[in-house]
Amino acid sequence: MALLLTIAFFAVVLTFYAWRGHHGTSDRLCVVCGTVGRPTTVTRGSIGVEIIMWLMFIVPGVIYSIWRLTTRREACRACGSDQLIPVQSPRAQEILRSRNT
Repeated sequence: MALLLTIAFFAVVLTFYAWRGHHGTSDRLCVVCGTVGRPTTVTRGSIGVEIIMWLMFIVPGVIYSIWRLTTRREACRACGSDQLIPVQSPRAQEILRSRNT
């Protein structure tokens, strides 16, 4: 029964990862370094630790996986900052205009 629940959980997690990675993130402006582009997704923690916790202990593995999923964030590909704003926003347009002048 526990093996079946583990497999079902991983199926849900993999579906979530696939959906989150392909839902059409638009270009963003990094306020820190000025890079314009698609952000990358940064997940805290370690996949190795997560796998070990799942193999050894089911409950801590679930808790660790949920923590990793809930602490994901978008970050700048160049500098890693999470201070991103949509390129279409008035503030981004103002920053881009001031850089080009």
